[in-house]
Amino acid sequence: MRPSFAFALAFTLSGCGFTGEPIFAGRRIPDVAPWEDLAPLTICDGTRRIGPLADGPLGVCEASGDGSACTLDADCRSRERCVCGRCAIAVCDTGEECGASSDKLHVCTFGERRCDRTCTTDAGCAAGESCVPGKSVCRGTCSTSDDCQAGETCQTSTGLCIANPCEDDSSCFGGRRCALERIPAALAEPSPLVDGDRLTMWLERTDPMGTPAVWRATSRDGLTFTFDPPNAIVDGRAPSVVKSGAGYLMLYGAPSASSVLRASSPDGITFAPDAQPALAAAQSPSLVQLYDGSYAAYFAIPGGPDGPGGPGVGRATSRDGVTFDLQPDVLSPAQVSDPVLWRDVDRISSPFAQALLGVDGKPFVRLWFSAHGTESASSMQFGETLPTPPDFSIGEAAAGDGATFQPYPFNPVFDRVLEFLTHPSELDPAVVPFHDQWLLFYRRAAADGTKSENLAVARSPAQPE
Repeated sequence: MRPSFAFALAFTLSGCGFTGEPIFAGRRIPDVAPWEDLAPLTICDGTRRIGPLADGPLGVCEASGDGSACTLDADCRSRERCVCGRCAIAVCDTGEECGASSDKLHVCTFGERRCDRTCTTDAGCAAGESCVPGKSVCRGTCSTSDDCQAGETCQTSTGLCIANPCEDDSSCFGGRRCALERIPAALAEPSPLVDGDRLTMWLERTDPMGTPAVWRATSRDGLTFTFDPPNAIVDGRAPSVVKSGAGYLMLYGAPSASSVLRASSPDGITFAPDAQPALAAAQSPSLVQLYDGSYAAYFAIPGGPDGPGGPGVGRATSRDGVTFDLQPDVLSPAQVSDPVLWRDVDRISSPFAQALLGVDGKPFVRLWFSAHGTESASSMQFGETLPTPPDFSIGEAAAGDGATFQPYPFNPVFDRVLEFLTHPSELDPAVVPFHDQWLLFYRRAAADGTKSENLAVARSPAQPE
């Protein structure tokens, strides 16, 4: 949420649902704004978490047998963290890898690429630890490496336990091996479903030198996911999955063409693709089952300017979820552009549709999307007036008939601003109610949509009507 609008929206919009005509009039539930950005998702592939493709692998040199199994940090020793089910000295290249912004206990010691517990005096550390002067982090004291924790060795010159970061075994010595904690892959296009107290998410994953594939992951808290099964489900992009009867339906993008495929599954794991595409000239589908039992598919229209996104959002309908009939397009960049709040929007990507009931009991479709435009005015930097570069942010629109969409009056509803001036991109939105909150999953990237930072999550309180 932009800081300049966060207070105004929180104060004037006690909620953000829909009732009556026009569609944005009346009481609203707070699932549009304001959003609180939480952190990047932790997505585990076995005992290793997925990091951005550009970051490369990272771990620490460990002796054989280091690292016990865990569920929580509390299951581990004082300097260890529970990393994808295993106690280890957590590694990092950014502060967020050590915890959400609300976590003030842990920081990334960048020179040593490890997560440390902060302190001001020795009293702030565990027994057998000292608060290192000049670093203000807790380190174990030692005479031999047996006094240290998983992934640490004893530095005899200082009498402190240190960790040696590594990218492969060639960086490790003394019989130690590189225990990787982070491996690179590009993650995108999340499709979450709530199943009781658990979230299941289908997503797009591309490994280094690999091709895009659809994977499935599960979570108990919406923050940490584990791939289940530990392999790809099907080759393809941008999955969208809904429950259908006793099974599941999935629309997803073809691996190397602008078409949408369909597959069905009894368990959400084993999918049987159809022989022919469900939609041609379509990308990033979002499948939704409507309240009358029929289906609608919203998708990004290929083409337009270079980079992610295209000239708008298309729509197709189906009575049975098998055969889809193309309908007129439903959202264009011109509809989203606003002369004050969101200027010069030129492309839209990755729609995500929800079938909901308003407080008046009438069904409507809410459409989340990412669009490319400019939110902030020019800024003065070192005596020079510089325009704010355009970026991708998340907007919202709604339609009582599922076709005639009205953009939310205060778009974009989610737009991060770093250091007061920098607008990075937010792409691939997906929103679900989970426990007592709404969760917005999205993909972080550079302003122009390149240099993806993988998936993250924001939240908004859900207050029952």
